[in-house]
Amino acid sequence: PAEKAQVAAAAAKAAAAAAEAAAAEMEAKRMADAEAEARRAAEEVHKTDSAAAKISAAAKISESQPSVDAAKTASEEGAQLSDKSKPTSDVLLEAAETSQ
Repeated sequence: PAEKAQVAAAAAKAAAAAAEAAAAEMEAKRMADAEAEARRAAEEVHKTDSAAAKISAAAKISESQPSVDAAKTASEEGAQLSDKSKPTSDVLLEAAETSQ
């Protein structure tokens, strides 16, 4: 009887150890899955940040574009005005009138 009890106790200990090992294995898998999900999320954030930066840069370029176009137009108009054989004061007066 005592021998049977020892065998039963050893079997119970072995079963408990096997259950513990299975639980540890499941926990390790859960942790690995969580780490992989965190990496995917970080990559998505990086992609989103990168896209946002590109959009922001494009917005800044498009915001500055009208002033670039206006400066180019004014420069072209100034060149056309100065090509005419008029006194400088007349050219400046015309340029001032056209800009208003």
